[in-house]
Amino acid sequence: MSDLHRYFLGAALILLSSACTPSSVGADFYRNYSEEDARIKKYSLEDQYQIYRYGSDVIEPPDVGLGAVIAQKGQQVVPFLLTKLDEKTDSDDLRTRDILMIFEFMQQSNYYDVRSDKNVMDHLERAVNTLDHSPWAAVCRRTLDDIKQTPR
Repeated sequence: MSDLHRYFLGAALILLSSACTPSSVGADFYRNYSEEDARIKKYSLEDQYQIYRYGSDVIEPPDVGLGAVIAQKGQQVVPFLLTKLDEKTDSDDLRTRDILMIFEFMQQSNYYDVRSDKNVMDHLERAVNTLDHSPWAAVCRRTLDDIKQTPR
């Protein structure tokens, strides 16, 4: 392999490793992947969220089902999720998508009537509106529209 090939391979690996910064709790969780729904309940809300994000953003195919465990907590996790939604990161579009999915689980499963909470809906609307140029903007818009249309 030529020096040029080694250089580009090394640069690509650095870019890939910096593009997704998996949480250690997520990696540890998926290292022992069995009965994950029961196991995730033993973690703090912050760790559950990190595991969910890891499963959604790093695991292939994405494991978004763990978001339902967070959604089951209903209204009590709304402030936490809105705080996470407001965090500014390099992956705002993925964070917004993942949090919208939790709110969608809440609405569809009757854990919390998201669409009736004006504060939450305004918050979600603002977050989606900031994604105009993101490849995930259309997905986030559809998810928000689904929340609005899902009856309680």
